[in-house]
Amino acid sequence: MVSHIEVTSYAHGSSYLLGIQIDAAINPGNSGGHALNDQGECIRVAFQLENPALCSCLKVQSNEDVLVWRVKPTSDANNVLKEGGVIASFDGVHVGCEKTMPFRSTKRIAFCYLINKKFTGDVVDVGIIRAGAFLKV
Repeated sequence: MVSHIEVTSYAHGSSYLLGIQIDAAINPGNSGGHALNDQGECIRVAFQLENPALCSCLKVQSNEDVLVWRVKPTSDANNVLKEGGVIASFDGVHVGCEKTMPFRSTKRIAFCYLINKKFTGDVVDVGIIRAGAFLKV
């Protein structure tokens, strides 16, 4: 059953594509299975994001936050964010691993919503995890 549809970024393709969240259990090792419609046609490939080895390598408890895999060298963020770091919060709002934040009572939206509300020169508190230590930068 489809529970959520939105355009989302894919780290592997470095692009934005249509993402569909489904209510189906995906057990470890079963990622990559077909998602079928009611006519039995393959409409997408189902996968999960949890990776215990990655969590261990990054020294984080779980993958509830956002991995920084690239920082534009010309952005001000380059002064504080490093590849391999983890963003846990932005201006005091928790950022989920799917790069979303709470919105209204039961909804979630892309956390770039918060970024887009900022202007050049604004200062933002970002909670990060680097080498297992939580820092506010």
